[in-house]
Amino acid sequence: MHGGPNVTLVAALPPTGLPAAMTGNGAVTGDVFAAYLEQVLGPTRVPGDEVMRGKLPAHKVAGLAELVEAHGARLLYLPPYFPNFHPLELAFSKLKTWLRTVQANTREALEDVIRTATEWVTGGDAKNWFDQCGYHVP
Repeated sequence: MHGGPNVTLVAALPPTGLPAAMTGNGAVTGDVFAAYLEQVLGPTRVPGDEVMRGKLPAHKVAGLAELVEAHGARLLYLPPYFPNFHPLELAFSKLKTWLRTVQANTREALEDVIRTATEWVTGGDAKNWFDQCGYHVP
């Protein structure tokens, strides 16, 4: 969709892969991020999970912790942003490589490519990225 509308990908990276992704038009707002936490990520969480968020304005709106805690997880802030120490950035790098190899000329085609690309990120990938960034997870 080169030259088309801006499409934003919202995702989380647990040590099992990239199971919960959502796209939206334009920038992510607090309402969009809240909907992602409640409707997309929330159902994939289990009690004891920790959900890390960045310092974007959309990540700071009221009520987000309650949405995550409703699924038994905790919402925490990431340390100061360093792209080389951010596992999700490494996952997005792999996704972008995949997306560049495929011509998605419609929004539907883009959604299909993103769905396939998120399935392409394995638990092994995720664990390696966490280790590379200094977050050692079981």
